[in-house]
Amino acid sequence: MEKAVVENLTNDQRVKVAVAYLLREKDQRPKSIEKFFEKLDTCEAAARQTNMAISKSREALTHLETKFYHLMGSIDTLSELISDELVSEGDANIAEWCEKYQPPQSLPSMIPGGVDMPGNANVPAGVDIAGSTAHDQ
Repeated sequence: MEKAVVENLTNDQRVKVAVAYLLREKDQRPKSIEKFFEKLDTCEAAARQTNMAISKSREALTHLETKFYHLMGSIDTLSELISDELVSEGDANIAEWCEKYQPPQSLPSMIPGGVDMPGNANVPAGVDIAGSTAHDQ
């Protein structure tokens, strides 16, 4: 680094530049703080490895998400094809199958719930809380 640039740095900035230099030039390090540099080297290596692992994990997650959405599209398409074919089975059979079906306990409610508004908790989603623009239903 040019001397003019170094002279314009604050003391804190100069020390940090010196640390950066000494990280590369191991033979120039003061012996009294060599153990700190060794620990810093270890931490930096671990940080690089962790960053690479995060990057690989994100890549794997993106791949899995793509596969998941592809499968969901396939499920949707197959369900539509089956639905189209079931129409030929007759309304009585369809009604009977519907009555026999027991939804899982963890199935979310099909009825829209409420929303929390400042000052009003769990306001039904179809209601205008001001009342001025609410439509009769």
